[in-house]
Amino acid sequence: MIFVASDGVRIHCRSHIRESARADVLVLHGMGEHSGRYEEFAARLGRAGCNVHLMDWRGHGCSEGLSGHVVDFNQFHRDFEGWVAGLEANGKLSKERPLFLFTHSLGGLIAVDYFLSFRDANPPQLAGLVLSSPAVGILNPAAILKPVFDLRFPALLEQLHFPNGIKAADLTHDKEKRAEYDNDPLVHGKITISLFRGMLAAIERATIAKSAFPCPVLVIYAEDDRVVDPEAVQKFAKNLKAEDKEVRGFRGFFHEVFNETKRDEAYKLLVGWLDKWTKPAKKNKSSSAKSSAHAPTAKATSRSLPVKKARSTSTSKRPPSTKRA
Repeated sequence: MIFVASDGVRIHCRSHIRESARADVLVLHGMGEHSGRYEEFAARLGRAGCNVHLMDWRGHGCSEGLSGHVVDFNQFHRDFEGWVAGLEANGKLSKERPLFLFTHSLGGLIAVDYFLSFRDANPPQLAGLVLSSPAVGILNPAAILKPVFDLRFPALLEQLHFPNGIKAADLTHDKEKRAEYDNDPLVHGKITISLFRGMLAAIERATIAKSAFPCPVLVIYAEDDRVVDPEAVQKFAKNLKAEDKEVRGFRGFFHEVFNETKRDEAYKLLVGWLDKWTKPAKKNKSSSAKSSAHAPTAKATSRSLPVKKARSTSTSKRPPSTKRA
């Protein structure tokens, strides 16, 4: 599926639909990658009874646009809204199924900025939001040059690229996943001055935003992250206000928690959390295979923030309705 953004850019998206799905999950990927890297993710959630919908950000994957570039950070918000509207218009979303948003890294920062700071937003009604390694604090050395990036440059200079600093070795311990990343022709290591400035501004807004998320939120982070600052994520999560909040850190994991060697534990957490906020999936008689997301692991690899032991900070006594207005 292709939809045309508000400024004419063609945005690539894909959907993994299953029969008798109990929920829809939207996926927003991170910097330099694309939706095609989430095939395993879509398969696992599909076996758990979910439709999975993915989009390539502009300048990423198969979408149009200069690589790693956006003129205005808010354009990401408009692209997100346009994508959801397109899914609804094409009948791929249903008011009878709860809608969840799963985000990773840059996708998480965009989502946070959208829900907390984007004044013109017309957000979809979500049953829950997942922030996986959200880029609310980055370890890129260029971040110390923020005063320079606060300056406005001529349009041509705004489009100048520099390395985004992301390396396969910093994403996961899984050697096969690293090789896939390095050999993927749709993965790029570029970012422009304009996009980097937009990210820094969004990070600053995220740290001072006072609004609460209107839905349950699950924050997942890697304690040994080399791309996103885990301490910044913990601080953000501690201050985050939501209808229900759960925060979980994974010890010994790198940035891409769901691509790690012990990712079964992360999937078990995610699917369990989705179970909490959805109705049970209808059993498919033609398939008795269980999702590997439920497979037990030899040793737990996750732990929560020091202030809470992986417990929900829910302020609600019962889950919200699974139907969307």
